[in-house]
Amino acid sequence: MDFQTTPIQRDFYIEELFNSDSNSKYSLNFIFKLESSNALSIDQVRQSIVDVIQNQPIMSGIADIKDSNVIIRKGKLKNSVVEIETVQNSNIIFEDDSIFQHTFSLIDHQPLFRCKLIDKEGSLYILLAVHHFVFDFFSCKAWAQQIVNRIDGTQSSMKENAIMEENYTLEQFRERASNVKAQKILSNRFHGIKKISQNPFQRFEEQGYFNFNQNISLGNNLTKTQQSSLILSAFGLEYLNETNNDHMLIGVPVPNRTRHNKDIITSAVITFPVLISRKNNFVESYVSIKRQLLENLRLQFFDYTRYFPSYCSFPIMFTYYTSNYSMHSIKTTIKLEKYFTIDPPSPVHIMLDSQQNVFGKIDKRFFEEDYYVQSMKRLKEGIRYVL
Repeated sequence: MDFQTTPIQRDFYIEELFNSDSNSKYSLNFIFKLESSNALSIDQVRQSIVDVIQNQPIMSGIADIKDSNVIIRKGKLKNSVVEIETVQNSNIIFEDDSIFQHTFSLIDHQPLFRCKLIDKEGSLYILLAVHHFVFDFFSCKAWAQQIVNRIDGTQSSMKENAIMEENYTLEQFRERASNVKAQKILSNRFHGIKKISQNPFQRFEEQGYFNFNQNISLGNNLTKTQQSSLILSAFGLEYLNETNNDHMLIGVPVPNRTRHNKDIITSAVITFPVLISRKNNFVESYVSIKRQLLENLRLQFFDYTRYFPSYCSFPIMFTYYTSNYSMHSIKTTIKLEKYFTIDPPSPVHIMLDSQQNVFGKIDKRFFEEDYYVQSMKRLKEGIRYVL
C-alpha cells in the first residue's frame, strides 16, 4: 500500500535531491531504558518492537516517486531488523554506537531506521536511529507507549488504526493546506519587511559545534509559551546584534496532531516562523513572540513552505519538549535517556525542556561561544523586566 506524503516529508525528499548532505540534519537518535517488575526476555522485547514497527506503515516505509509525486511505499521487515547485543562494559557510551554514526538516504530506497536492543549488565536499552522523514518527536511518545503495551500484552493499537490515523492526517493536510486565513495572518506578519536575512555571515574557519546545557529559573507560574518567548527574545535579539540585521526568523515546529492522529508514527510537523525585529526592546519582543507562537498553533496543517518559500530558511531553530520522558504500561516502563542529532538543523539549535534546562548546539563556523554567553546574559536581564 502506498501513501501520500505530508508537506515536511515532501520537502525532505526535494532537499536531498539538491543536497545529499542534508540528511545529517535529519537523523534523529534516541536512547531508551526499559524497566519492568517482571523479568524481561530480550527475544520477547525484540518481537514486541518488531510488531509495533510492522503495525506502523510509515515507519517501515521507503521513499519513492510515483506520477511525479513523492510517496511512501511499504517496506519489508524481518526480526533481524532489531539487532541484539550483550555488553559487560559498564563504561560503554551508547552515543558512540555504530547505528548512530551513519546518515540515511531517501533516494536509495533503503529502510529509514536502525534499531538495537542492548543487554547491559542485566538492564535493557533500546537504541533507535531514524530519519525525520518517518518519525518526529510526537511519534516518539506513540512508539514508546506501544512498545510497553505490547510487552505487557495490553497493546490496543492495530495496523488498521495506524492506517486510519495516517489517512486522517493526510486528509487534514489536503483540506487545510491552503488555509486562506493562515495566508493572511502570515502575510500580515511579513508586511513591510523588505528583506529577511536568511543566514548569518561566516566569520570563523573553525569547524564543529559549541554544545551548551544550562538550567535557568524562569518562574514556576509561566506557561511553556511564556518560557519559550523569553528564550527566543534573548537569543533572537542577540543574533540581530551579532549580525547587524534588522529582522530575523526563528523556526518553531507545530505538531499537526489532534486526538484523531496522536498514535500514528510519521512525520507531520511543520516549522512556522517567528519574526523578531531589532527595533523592539526585550519586553516588546517577548510580547510579540508570545502572540506569534499562539497564532502558529492555530495554523495546524497549513502548507507553509508552499506558500511562503522565501521565508523558509531559519538561522535559529527552537524546540520545546517534555523532560523526564517516560511511558508506562501495567508492569513495564520505558524512559528516554538521551536524544541527539548528528548535525543541528540550523546554525543555532535551541531546546528547552519542562525542567527549564536550555540546551543545544551552535555552529562555530558562524558564532563563537560569546554569542551564547551574551544571549544568556540578555535573558537573565530580560526576565527581571517581564516578571
